Amino acid sequence: RPPNSQSSTMPATHQVKRRRLLGLSALCLYCPMTNCFLPSPSPVKRQNRNSRLPQARDDANQIVLPPNSTPELSVEESNFWRSVPKRQRPREEDVIPCQSNLDADGPLPFGAYRTYGNPAFGPKQTCLLSVALDFTPNVEQQRIKQRNRPGKRRRNGNSLKKTAVDRLVEGVSVNAAVRNIQQLIGAGCTSFQVAEDPTAAAISGNLPLQEWADENVFCKLRKDTPPSVLRGCNFMTKIAVPSKDSAPFGKGSSIREAVGASLRRSGADSIDTVQMQYCPDSPYHLDVLNVLFEMQEDGFVRSICSAGLPPTLLTDAEACNFHIDSNQVSCNLLDPEEYFECVQACSDIGSKLFCASPLAGGLLTDKYLQCERLPDLSLLSAAELRHIQRTLSIWAKRNGVGGGLGSVWSSFHSSLLQTIGDVAFKHQVSVASVALRWSFHLDSLGSVVTGVRCGIDDEDDRPFSRPRELRKLFTFELDEEDMQRLWDATGCDPEALNSRNGEEGGTEDDLPPDIYASKKLWL
Repeated sequence: RPPNSQSSTMPATHQVKRRRLLGLSALCLYCPMTNCFLPSPSPVKRQNRNSRLPQARDDANQIVLPPNSTPELSVEESNFWRSVPKRQRPREEDVIPCQSNLDADGPLPFGAYRTYGNPAFGPKQTCLLSVALDFTPNVEQQRIKQRNRPGKRRRNGNSLKKTAVDRLVEGVSVNAAVRNIQQLIGAGCTSFQVAEDPTAAAISGNLPLQEWADENVFCKLRKDTPPSVLRGCNFMTKIAVPSKDSAPFGKGSSIREAVGASLRRSGADSIDTVQMQYCPDSPYHLDVLNVLFEMQEDGFVRSICSAGLPPTLLTDAEACNFHIDSNQVSCNLLDPEEYFECVQACSDIGSKLFCASPLAGGLLTDKYLQCERLPDLSLLSAAELRHIQRTLSIWAKRNGVGGGLGSVWSSFHSSLLQTIGDVAFKHQVSVASVALRWSFHLDSLGSVVTGVRCGIDDEDDRPFSRPRELRKLFTFELDEEDMQRLWDATGCDPEALNSRNGEEGGTEDDLPPDIYASKKLWL
């Protein structure tokens, strides 16, 4: 129409619509993300920006990788509203937990709890730091009580009635022990076992402290603790293997009675973990495992593990379809060889290793950091004396240190203990924390077992501070330089230990010859 015609004027509503369409067209032209307003058949997946792998587009308008390329661990799913990265969550078994700003109580960081065992039987989680409850008083407390006792040399009727267990736990408060365990649970340490002397248990064939703890401590703990808290705890019960000179094994009635008695004493419905103690001169290990696995199928046992089993016996048990969830061996900075002897066998059968005696009975603590001379042996505990006579001698032989026990102690203090002290000063932690943190880096590790003395009354002695000390383990980490210094101080090369372990293999000739000496066993 002519320009000056009145009908050529466009209505206002049409002009507004025209401006909106032009503006939306401009946005679509310069801002491609506005295309997300339109319905699409599927969201667009794009790789990370740093990835330069060739890409191809399929019929569904989706970016995919070629079939021969390696997929990325992180794939982003994007739309107009958000971009969500899809990452593979790491397993707790592959993570060494560390959190610098850890609270004073509550659960431990991610990676501190692992689950071992057959899921069909409902195994409980195991904490990376297990607690071995020690109910025996220390040497100083025993001396003070004997000094203050008026008639300590008089043998009256009451003293004659005391058993060996009563003398071991004399002066231990059950109420204080229960309070200490509850504080440990509140600090995140949920795996417990009773600290027994392995040598005495192998000789006597019984576990007196385990029986006393089931009847007195654990029974009261179950009454005074809510069931919701106990469901997250893992209590280990130790079972002794009959020796060759004991009564005939038969159908394993003695093992069934031991498990049933433990359930009656503690008041539990089932045992969380049963740990079979190794007896060097016994041929009944596989028979005991057979009985324990039968009781596991009946619902009385959740998990089965062992303590001190050699690699050959672990392999034989797996060949008989007896899968042991974990095996506990001694390992510390003084003597890590026993641990590495079982690493290959446990990795082959899919079992884990528990690291016992990580502090060498208390030698790797701040107590002896300033003690340059050999301490008085009469003032040491049984565990400290045992590690000084055995473990310290193994370390001296490996590092070529000669002379008497005094010179060995001086070399140990100047080389190994001072190195641990330097690393501890670097991270502002204790010597025990560095020794325990070093154990977290071991291969095939299931848990680190450290001893905690319970039953100390707060009114007579200092407050129970072990939970706070144990939580400090998860607030720092050792770098490669620290680990190399610690390994150099031990005198061992971890790569050499692993290679030697792979080359050496056990045979039937490694079994002790006295097993076949008795004619009763052949019959």
